[in-house]
Amino acid sequence: MTEGAPNCPACEKPKLPGTVECPHCGVVFARFRARPPVERSSGSEPAVREKPSPSPVQTSRSSVLSRLPLRELESFLVAASESLAAGITTTAFAQGAGGAMLPPALGQRFQELADAGGSVVTLLEEIGLPGAGDAAVLRAAEKRGELPKGLSALAQGVETRRKGLGRFLGQLIYPCVLLLAWILIEPLAQLVLQGPLAYAKHVLPRLVPLVAIAGVTPYLAVRLSGQSSLQRWILAPLAYLPLLSGISLRRGKAAFAEVLGSSLRAGLPLYEALSLAGSGASHPKITRPMPSVSEAILRGDRLYVAVERLPFTREERAWIQHGEESGHLDDALLRLEARNREQAQVRTRVLFLLTAVLFGVFVLARLLLGTIEAYKGYFKLLDGILEPLLGGGLGRGAE
Repeated sequence: MTEGAPNCPACEKPKLPGTVECPHCGVVFARFRARPPVERSSGSEPAVREKPSPSPVQTSRSSVLSRLPLRELESFLVAASESLAAGITTTAFAQGAGGAMLPPALGQRFQELADAGGSVVTLLEEIGLPGAGDAAVLRAAEKRGELPKGLSALAQGVETRRKGLGRFLGQLIYPCVLLLAWILIEPLAQLVLQGPLAYAKHVLPRLVPLVAIAGVTPYLAVRLSGQSSLQRWILAPLAYLPLLSGISLRRGKAAFAEVLGSSLRAGLPLYEALSLAGSGASHPKITRPMPSVSEAILRGDRLYVAVERLPFTREERAWIQHGEESGHLDDALLRLEARNREQAQVRTRVLFLLTAVLFGVFVLARLLLGTIEAYKGYFKLLDGILEPLLGGGLGRGAE
């Protein structure tokens, strides 16, 4: 071997001084990575290593149960925030109040995660949270040592979502009552003229779908979240309807600003916060241009320049620019969220009012027509009864 020229790590032949490539095997020295030695058993075949059994934290989602109701999730978040802020460990909380507040299967799962070194966030990730970026925001708060504050803020968000959902379901009572009145009252004359069987045949085909929809709507409304497939299949098509497109877009912009602000306050980098905000918006006009927005941020563009690809107005982008330059981006995002949410609520109220008026006119018109038809049938029945009694003449068969 030549002095000062070590051997090639691949072929063990001497290198040439001043070269970066072996003249014998062509290996580039800077790119060479030695392969780890293969462990062999007593025979000629390599020994097969047994796969380690997964720990409780690595268990797949197959063991995860359904999402907690919002009220139970809110209570659990408040209790977890207060317990961790008081200095109670996750293991003690899981074995005590935390495990008792959950269903038996989830309580046992929480204790397993705590014993394996997991945190409250690990359990919440498995259960599923309402918002698309909630778990990542909690992870960031946990890294900063502010997990109790993050849990408290999330509990307030769940409370707001629960109350809004309750108001939405309460507004559906009025059209359901009108529909029920139309279904039961319009064919009421058939109950008198033709009997209960004819009345039931007319009512049941309309009543059964109404009861089914009234029973399924609360179930679906609770499970409509940023991580749910129902969000994609039920709410996403509404973004293309003429009357609902404006409401959907403003709600999407409000959700984008909310998730972005929460992520930045939790200490997430801007690139990751934008990714979470795009997924939390759940609107095609926001999710589709998000890759180009992220590329612009990676190139070094400012946020107000990157969001020009999103459907924000010039005034809204000016708010973002002012927030960036003055160091109050959180306040600008809160104002952006409040404005779009307020506009969405106003448009929703107008749409509900217009729909209620048209629906009320339709139901009243159907009831009036049904009443007129009922009187016609009643008068025909009276004519058929009174004509022989009052002497309406001989029948045609006697002529």
